[in-house]
Amino acid sequence: MDASLKPESNCFFEAIGNAYLAHGGEAWRIRYLERWQPKRTLWSTLQSGIGRLPGVRSREARIGKHRMRYLDTGRRDRPAVVLLHGFGASKENWLNLSFSLRRHYRLLIPDLPGFGQSNFCIDEDYSADSQAERLVAWLDQAGVERAHWVGNSLGGGVAAAVADRFAERVDSLTLMNAAGVAGARRSAFERGLIEGRNRLVPTHKRAVRELFLMVTERNKELSAALLTPFIAGDMMHRAPVNRRIFLDNLRSGRSLVERLPTMQMPVLVIWGTHDRVLDPSCVEVFLSRLPRATAVVLPGVGHVPMLEVPKTTARALRSFWRGLERQASPSEAPQQAADTTSERAEAPAV
Repeated sequence: MDASLKPESNCFFEAIGNAYLAHGGEAWRIRYLERWQPKRTLWSTLQSGIGRLPGVRSREARIGKHRMRYLDTGRRDRPAVVLLHGFGASKENWLNLSFSLRRHYRLLIPDLPGFGQSNFCIDEDYSADSQAERLVAWLDQAGVERAHWVGNSLGGGVAAAVADRFAERVDSLTLMNAAGVAGARRSAFERGLIEGRNRLVPTHKRAVRELFLMVTERNKELSAALLTPFIAGDMMHRAPVNRRIFLDNLRSGRSLVERLPTMQMPVLVIWGTHDRVLDPSCVEVFLSRLPRATAVVLPGVGHVPMLEVPKTTARALRSFWRGLERQASPSEAPQQAADTTSERAEAPAV
């Protein structure tokens, strides 16, 4: 075995990222990136229409060189929730889940800078720390002091960076199939990276279909058949940008493993048992290193629970937040504290 793999390490970069770079993962085509420009695709046209759905407010903020597009939905008089999508994805991944939460919360759903309708700048850094700084500046513009932060995949790593560096802005943290640690086993995607292949950056239509089959479990054949025609053109066009952003995150300075013990806020870890991108054994790493973490494991679900089982995922989030609200209320009787414990104990069976 290559010594660079360090199987005993829970740091994603040490266990997996180093091997990817050693196979030439850094040899992305700078000449394509320098002349890359966004273009109108079928998916970008659909995104514009989604922003006009009833009850969904499409917004834009200027953060440094970036134009950040985001959705603002739900009740402004209720606690704020920030929902962060994963690598190569966009804010629309949260749309179905948002319908189950917006009566109870104000939902702020951005396209992370460099993704979706938010712009990419070749001379900017897109590591988790840099994205965390942009998101806190964006939250300031939105007039929100604190929020519940939820991140899927790469968005989980970014949300964790916010929790580590700006804890005063975080009411709670939810890590949903979150990137940044290495579990005891290697997923199909991680094994591919070790061999020098990044299946999250497809460059042709068949690879886009294979990506959808990898990230989903529930109804994966149907999902791949329906989504590929709409999104393939956009993903192929964005391949140079996505490759660059992936490398920025591999090179991040302080690893997520180092951050975890410092996070004193309540943390919910949500994971699908059939995740082929980030192995479910990552859950044990999070639980062993986070001071105040609980977990919800979703049977028969893949890498994107908010797409595969949006109502179940929303129920898990609401249960977690309502438990925190009961704990925070000084007027609650001891019986209510017992109710919270019962609710959390039942959560893994959702």
